[in-house]
Amino acid sequence: MAKEIYIMSKTGILVPADCMSVIIDGIKKPHEAVEGGDDFVGAIYALYDQFRQDKFDNEWQRLEENTKIYNGDHWSTFGHDNPDNQFLPRPSIPTITSAIENLKADYNDEFPEAVIDEESVHSERLAKVLTTVVREELDICAFEQAYGEKVHDLLQDGWGCWEVGYDPDMNMGMGGSYIRCVMNKNFMCDPHVKDLQDGRACFKIDVKPKYWFKQHYPEQFALMSKDEDAKDTNHENKTDKTRPSNDRTFMLLECWVRLYNADKKRHEIHFVKVAGHQLLENSADAYPDGYYAHGVYPFVVTALYPQRGTELGIGLVDMFKDAQRYSDKAMQIILANLYRAAKPRLLLDKNYVDDPNDALDFTKEVIFMRGNIGNAYAWQQPQPLPNTAFTSVDFLTGTIKNESGTNDQSRGQTGAGVTAASAITALQEMSTKRSRMGAQRLQHSFRRAVVMLLDVLREKSIVPRNIEITIDGKPEAVAFDNKWFDQQMQTSDGTTVVPFITVKSARQTRFNKMAHNELVLQMMQVTQGQTDPVIMLEAFESDDKEAILDTIRKAQRGGMLNLQKQNAELLESVKQLSEELSQYKQAMASAESNMQQMAEQQAQSAQQNLRAQQEAQAQGMQNLNLQNM
Repeated sequence: MAKEIYIMSKTGILVPADCMSVIIDGIKKPHEAVEGGDDFVGAIYALYDQFRQDKFDNEWQRLEENTKIYNGDHWSTFGHDNPDNQFLPRPSIPTITSAIENLKADYNDEFPEAVIDEESVHSERLAKVLTTVVREELDICAFEQAYGEKVHDLLQDGWGCWEVGYDPDMNMGMGGSYIRCVMNKNFMCDPHVKDLQDGRACFKIDVKPKYWFKQHYPEQFALMSKDEDAKDTNHENKTDKTRPSNDRTFMLLECWVRLYNADKKRHEIHFVKVAGHQLLENSADAYPDGYYAHGVYPFVVTALYPQRGTELGIGLVDMFKDAQRYSDKAMQIILANLYRAAKPRLLLDKNYVDDPNDALDFTKEVIFMRGNIGNAYAWQQPQPLPNTAFTSVDFLTGTIKNESGTNDQSRGQTGAGVTAASAITALQEMSTKRSRMGAQRLQHSFRRAVVMLLDVLREKSIVPRNIEITIDGKPEAVAFDNKWFDQQMQTSDGTTVVPFITVKSARQTRFNKMAHNELVLQMMQVTQGQTDPVIMLEAFESDDKEAILDTIRKAQRGGMLNLQKQNAELLESVKQLSEELSQYKQAMASAESNMQQMAEQQAQSAQQNLRAQQEAQAQGMQNLNLQNM
């Protein structure tokens, strides 16, 4: 039998080198609070140190640098200690910040909405109930804010994280599921695997004041000790100079571990909370078979530009921070030259002036000098910068805007001659292709999160809650809890119903709706006289669609005369949609023509700039030759 190898932890206790074996063995064992913590607690801290040393020390430094650049503090990330920069201006052009904010607006237009596929659950009523339940759960947990926070982390740092779970205190104590954003500075997954579900553990990190632990865990608080190895840089206020010191806080580690049960051939998920080298909570005490029945880590990580071998990615700041720094440096050179030109230096021959300080005192009206005054002084002006110094700033900032997908069209700016609102909107629609690709990654992650949310709600919802749906124009109240889920989510032969979730953009643009409605109109023309128009109208994207459908259904039940009247209204709506589609086609044709004109103008402008640069370089070479002669 191999000899067990131990290492000394930073708290002075021996911890087995194979910390995962200690964690797996100790997850379902009772533990007593001892000073300094036992081997189980020490193994959790040891695993946290491994993750930090292998990946996240460098990752946190990158995230901190990206935050500073986003906040406009570019100069603190490079050349800060360079003596050449000590007395020079430090301009900051917020190009990256502007690009991120514009892309956030594009992502906001792609805000996801979950719709349960009716065919997957074999019931229109059940599909509507589940769709309504998901929508209400997301509204209650303020998912829109969580979506915005993850979009910011995604664009700035390259990856973001959602946590899907159940909070028994939500809904006035009735409980509810949630999708929350975990700030990437407060999350760690196994750095050695591509899929976090295959990792050894996941960590959520937070820093809380000591009085919070005293109120929530009074028994363990008496034995809690200072975290000597805790880094406050992982806290969400890591860049804030007013963040609390370690003397008044403890670092809270929430360690999630996924175990495989070979007997049951399934995974179990557990979490452990430790702080101050004391075990605060162990989910296995109350849930020995796993805290969630789905058996997966309750986290969904999305990467903007994925990296090989890890769930993490890089963002816009990483892609364009060098261009941002070069543009700031070029602007620094221009401003320094401008300052020197505004305040030229005076060369003074002290043999011609009794007191050289008289030349510095502008209150004196008369200064006595000896000899010829023309030989006594001379003004020194700095040499003017070449045109390339000014064009380089525009080139670098333009590179960031164009390559990040936040060009003039996406920012609402167009060239000369484009004044129609429809044409401007069409140009914006065509210029946001890259942002829609990133939004698709978010929507894919959202679908996985919604699947997990339904699983959690189905398992943990004990207190019945009521929702209202509309079936065939009639409102209906439905009370759901875990028993309701068990009854409704099973077929007659006992097979579990697995709902298929479709994700669509809740805030579709006007032209998205028009393109969709055009397809529906074509289908109506092909099947004219063979299909009930109400069925087709249900596929339309219109804000008042439900009101029209309810009115038509009532008319169908009320009599043929009312039905004919409502059909006339339907035909009028179809006519209006046809006119809008015609305008859309005209706008697209105009936009394509304007795009071609703009391309020609840009080509001519580029040729003119190239000729100007060549002339400036030739003039500079000529001046240099004259100076050498």
